[in-house]
Amino acid sequence: MTKLLFAATCLVCTSFATNLVAQSQDSSSPFPKLSLKADDQILFLGDSITQAGQYIAFVQTWLWANHPDLKLDIVNLGLGSETASGDSEPDHPFPRPCVHERIDRILAKTDPDVVFVCYGMNDGIYYPPGEERFAHYREGIDSLLAKLEKEGRKIVLMTPPPFDKEAMKGKGKLVKEIDPDFDYSWMTPYANYDEVLKGYATWILEEKKDEVVPTVSLHKAMTEWLSAKREVNPEYKMADGIHPPVEGHLVMALEILESLGVDRASAEIQLTELTGIHIGPKASNTKATPLWDLITKRRRLLNSSWIEDVGHKKPKSKKLPMPLDEAKAKAAEMETAIRTLLNE
Repeated sequence: MTKLLFAATCLVCTSFATNLVAQSQDSSSPFPKLSLKADDQILFLGDSITQAGQYIAFVQTWLWANHPDLKLDIVNLGLGSETASGDSEPDHPFPRPCVHERIDRILAKTDPDVVFVCYGMNDGIYYPPGEERFAHYREGIDSLLAKLEKEGRKIVLMTPPPFDKEAMKGKGKLVKEIDPDFDYSWMTPYANYDEVLKGYATWILEEKKDEVVPTVSLHKAMTEWLSAKREVNPEYKMADGIHPPVEGHLVMALEILESLGVDRASAEIQLTELTGIHIGPKASNTKATPLWDLITKRRRLLNSSWIEDVGHKKPKSKKLPMPLDEAKAKAAEMETAIRTLLNE
């Protein structure tokens, strides 16, 4: 086990969405609990769930729709497999990267006014609850927060989403027993690994609430969403048990928006209208709008280029992304098209 040293034609801009935009523009602040001004930069840090970035894109869509003059720069530097703890399971194909290895480079290349932090899914390395691993997680989060606070950044700290063991049932990969000699991993996880994530979430909500702008309970929101889905369809499973589907990312985005003071019900209706993504218990086979398709392309372009520009310890992919300056220029063109669609 490695321990690092801290280690598109818009078909959805309906009159309802237009009215919501007009109403929200009367507000001087998009988030009552978080003061932002034009041209502020918002940075997201996390693992593969954050790298996927759909929840970030939903938040950005809400901002574009409701505060078009607040030209915020949103940078997603989530990195797959990453931890805050520095731990890595023995059977992982490569040592897991740790945010502390690249945080100085991140802050040298960005200038965030607000940093959203979401770690935990990988930090317990899919083992049963263990005090040493929990201590590494606490120390890793504390060290990260201390660095960001010293730099004067506002921080939004999020709990990890849940682990859905139902997704792995029947695949013969879950390990039900607690065996001190077994090498658990993301491929052969402890069956009740979500107990670890609940512990992380409780610690964040109870111990860190006074150190950040807000804490955001993604674990609770996602657990409740999964429960509601299974009341309608007992066989529902969350993909591979780790990575939420797009509707799960919408749940995450709505929890973030509500935690920052936005009316959740109105935001859900508006984002569903704009993107075509639904989260109701019966929602299935949702069809994304052309607007959401364009937003998705822009998100993927920028994320991969930012990650490569900062640098990381993961094995390099065969196809390198577009250089960051070129990606930014292309993304600016896409943003113009997105704003045009939102104004139609």
